[in-house]
Amino acid sequence: MKKQANNSLCGKRVLLIFQANIEFSARVRREIDILQTAGATIDLVSTVSNAQVNLNGHVHQVRSFEPQDEILVQIPCSEHPHRALRILSNITRNAARKILRLPMTSRKKSALFYFLLQHLEAYDVLWVYDVYGLYSAVQAHKKVSGIKPKIVYEVQDLVSEYGFCKSLSRKRKKWESQAILQVDKIITAGELYRDYYIEHYPETTAVCDVLIWPNFAHALPEKDPKSNCPRRLIFYGNLAHNRPIEEILQGLSIVKGEYLFDFVGDNRISEIFYDTVDSLKLASKVRYLGQVDPSAGVELVSHYDFGVVALAGDDENERRAPASKVGTYFAAGVAIIASSTPGIENLTRQSGSTVYAEGNTPKDWAVAIERAISIPDDKLASMKGRSSIAGIELEQSANKEDYIGVFSEAANSPNLKHARQG
Repeated sequence: MKKQANNSLCGKRVLLIFQANIEFSARVRREIDILQTAGATIDLVSTVSNAQVNLNGHVHQVRSFEPQDEILVQIPCSEHPHRALRILSNITRNAARKILRLPMTSRKKSALFYFLLQHLEAYDVLWVYDVYGLYSAVQAHKKVSGIKPKIVYEVQDLVSEYGFCKSLSRKRKKWESQAILQVDKIITAGELYRDYYIEHYPETTAVCDVLIWPNFAHALPEKDPKSNCPRRLIFYGNLAHNRPIEEILQGLSIVKGEYLFDFVGDNRISEIFYDTVDSLKLASKVRYLGQVDPSAGVELVSHYDFGVVALAGDDENERRAPASKVGTYFAAGVAIIASSTPGIENLTRQSGSTVYAEGNTPKDWAVAIERAISIPDDKLASMKGRSSIAGIELEQSANKEDYIGVFSEAANSPNLKHARQG
């Protein structure tokens, strides 16, 4: 869906609510740069204590606010010597929230609520990133009378569909379903995420506009003309419990053929990873190289033959996820070995540069990896070329004017809906 940026963002104030470390989110940093170039002033509010904006002046207009919790009952749990007192503290704190009719969220979210209550009217647009800050933003939005900022809700993950904590996911889904009626624009990170909101919240179509901002590719680096034997594979991303890392390692132990496999990213399963590598005697072929700055990701990946994208697909978020690293692999001009989830296939199928693992068992990964590393040099070169072309097309499809248009329309359109609701 194309949006024209007919209205200027010059002089408009946008408040970004982002509950994570912005230093490691290249997507958000790029979007901030786009909006700032269009003339908007972007402020950042986050309750995450390590949220950094030290980006060498790249987002110099961004300010990081860390408001203190103003809840009346504050008994630090770390000072309680007994579990009974910790339970009493939680009961007392929750009772206070009920009496004061505050949202039943964490203490950090209460701080966000209070901050927004005091500062919300100074902004033209509230830019809420993912569901974490949405509920507090909408609750504060309701409390403020008069003309209110429009709410742009950007989704790069279906957080409310995370499968690893069912009870928390149910709460988030309930919060989202209540809050989303107040949202003016929705931007999603992929087509299947867009479809999710159309399917689950059809009542929002009158007040929300669902747009796609594709996961971006970077500038293409020069290719390294090194030998392709043995094949070099890289998993570039977080090593986490909800990724089939163990299955990949177990599959590698039965792969026939020569390869070198590097893992790069935040290793959250360090003990499992090293124990598995040692027990399967993979140390000569498998390495963990630590983390790299996101800005260096494309150049690093470009020295490999295959980039590996692995999602378990156990919940709705993972089944629909387009996987942001696909854009990095496209930009780096490497072939891809990937899980056959709908979101990944939707993004990669037409490129002709991907070998799919048909399941998540060790055998499934062994078959996919073995098939990939046995591809002849000329065919592999062709796959890499198609991957580069897909990267260029993906970059071109991420139209900056479309993105600016969403915020421009929100910032400049009449605010009758929110004025009535005040």
